[in-house]
Amino acid sequence: MNTAPRGDLSEYLGKTKHTEDHSAYQRHPLRRDTSLFGIAVRLVRTRESFLILLLLIISAPTVRAAEPIEFRNGFWINLHHYLYAQALAETKTAGPRLLSTANSAIQHAPCTIPGSERVVWTSAVEFYATHYISKDWLFDDEMRQLNDALGQMGDATGKTLRSASALPEDLREVLIGAAAVYRHACWPAHHGANAAWIGAEKARLAKHGATLVRRLEQVYLAKWPEHLIADVVTYANWAGAYTYGTHITIDSVNSDYQEDSALEMIFHESSHALDTTLFEEFADEFKLQRAPWPRQFDHALIFYTAGILTKQELARTNPSYVPYGDRLGIFQRLQGWSEDEAAFDRAWKPYLEGKKTRKEAIQDVVKMICCKE
Repeated sequence: MNTAPRGDLSEYLGKTKHTEDHSAYQRHPLRRDTSLFGIAVRLVRTRESFLILLLLIISAPTVRAAEPIEFRNGFWINLHHYLYAQALAETKTAGPRLLSTANSAIQHAPCTIPGSERVVWTSAVEFYATHYISKDWLFDDEMRQLNDALGQMGDATGKTLRSASALPEDLREVLIGAAAVYRHACWPAHHGANAAWIGAEKARLAKHGATLVRRLEQVYLAKWPEHLIADVVTYANWAGAYTYGTHITIDSVNSDYQEDSALEMIFHESSHALDTTLFEEFADEFKLQRAPWPRQFDHALIFYTAGILTKQELARTNPSYVPYGDRLGIFQRLQGWSEDEAAFDRAWKPYLEGKKTRKEAIQDVVKMICCKE
């Protein structure tokens, strides 16, 4: 039985903070869908009748918004993230991955501050350096709360922001002071970059979105969220995007999140918002084999699944498409992920191609990872 410790994303970050396992399966409580659909899923799983479930999914009428994802291009959340990037880029204590991604965002979304306004801007950057850059966008409760509040603010006036009780008073004042500088020195270019990215992504979703939504629903045995939001910013975090609940934050100027890779990664992020049924099935099999849940296994599975499904969908329009994880060597960079990829190639990919049953695929993947003889 292979129980060797597996690496987490801190290896890729080049830092030592946040080294605990943040897998989605362990981080989130299992969400029980009490709708008729959700009850049907659990009943069908109990009876191990996957084909019946697929027929239910395919034949059932689906009611959702015209677009599967609502994209937002908000002023306040962009200012918030850009100040964080500026502060991070100037620190001397962050890991190389954090520094390089912050500097890359600033390079691709430059902002020239007039000399007369540098005192105000520098003060705001220093405030973020003191209060926020040591906190993680995804795993810190306060950062998620701020992200939600500022995302909802859109392009509201400073007066509206000042009355926003969800934000600390000192942060409100800093943002209002920096806003006057950011609005004329940076925002026109940043807003334009975000808008161009959103326009290109919407065009891809118009061609491929419905198919990918349907395929992900089938694989995850989950309904697509009724309201999935993606806030588009010039700097999201070191990874280029993150998701909690049904709120995605994604980077528009990251060179790795362009063209068809952007399509894959928006559906990668969306996968984090789907119900945990798929992970429950894998967890049950790991328990049956008396093996621990591998660290970051769920994220590896999301990476692989989104990549293969996108490649399948793009077979006609971009037959040479290389999934994000393969192109950047993600599975080779993180300890244990190369073993996951090998198991996915041998057992999970055939399921995604309709050549193996779901139950057999899950059993085979788990045995290949946990129980080598």
